[in-house]
Amino acid sequence: MSISGKLVLLTSLAVFTLVRSQSWSEWADKDGASCSDDCGACGEIDQERTCDGGDGECPGDSERQAPCNFEICLFPRENCCDGYKKTIDEENKEFVCEPDE
Repeated sequence: MSISGKLVLLTSLAVFTLVRSQSWSEWADKDGASCSDDCGACGEIDQERTCDGGDGECPGDSERQAPCNFEICLFPRENCCDGYKKTIDEENKEFVCEPDE
């Protein structure tokens, strides 16, 4: 392998190691957070994630509000809020709200 080939390989490994060493944890509900509604994917919950490794500067946000409580709402409310539709969860044999794609 030529010197330039070795340099490209080492540079690629360094970039891969840098990118790999700085990654986000999975999103998790904040301590004490609760969903703002109890059904229909109508509510939101505060979530956070941490930047693991490196200098702690991962791209993107460390906090977000995520939809929650995907169980359908009962009458007189609509089953699911805007952007969601009623479907059946085959595994649990129950109706739930899922994104309307």
